[in-house]
Amino acid sequence: NSVTQPILVQVGDDKIRQRNVFRKMIRFGAFVSFPAMLGLAFVAKEFIYILLGEKWLSSVPFLQLFCIWGAVGYLWLLYTNLLISHGKSDIYLYGIILISFLQLLVVGTLFSLGIYSMVIGYISAYYVGLLYWHYFANKLLSINLLDIAKDVFPYIVSILFSFLMAYLLTLYVDNMYVAFLLKVLIVVIVYC
Repeated sequence: NSVTQPILVQVGDDKIRQRNVFRKMIRFGAFVSFPAMLGLAFVAKEFIYILLGEKWLSSVPFLQLFCIWGAVGYLWLLYTNLLISHGKSDIYLYGIILISFLQLLVVGTLFSLGIYSMVIGYISAYYVGLLYWHYFANKLLSINLLDIAKDVFPYIVSILFSFLMAYLLTLYVDNMYVAFLLKVLIVVIVYC
């Protein structure tokens, strides 16, 4: 986060170069964020069991939901830093207010359905927020959602293939500690 904005300001005079730098940041973020956050979601059951104990296993779905958001959360920072580097702090302010209001509305609406539904709604509001940020990034850099998809697709495929391999190879491992270590090792090796 602290590096993104100065770099985007530095290359701000050349829109094509700034778009290329922005897309490179998206690819690098996906390269790091997908295995870290989706990997934590993949081993969430073992992670919670080892770290906190069996009584906390009911929190696994919540950790997984927040990890799924965390995997693409870096895009939020990139988009907002792009807007700020272009002096669009008004769009940033309106976006934060709009998305915060949407989150409160969604959580309030889903309150009667329970906390799991509220968390899903809260995270969904973040995804709607990504579309808001992308709309303005597209206006600044002429970067469409297909470009973003092309940038992150190889990393999504790679990490999902790594998960599949780890899942298949640890399917019959009952020990949580061994399963955790094997899953992490297999995912790291296959992803690399």
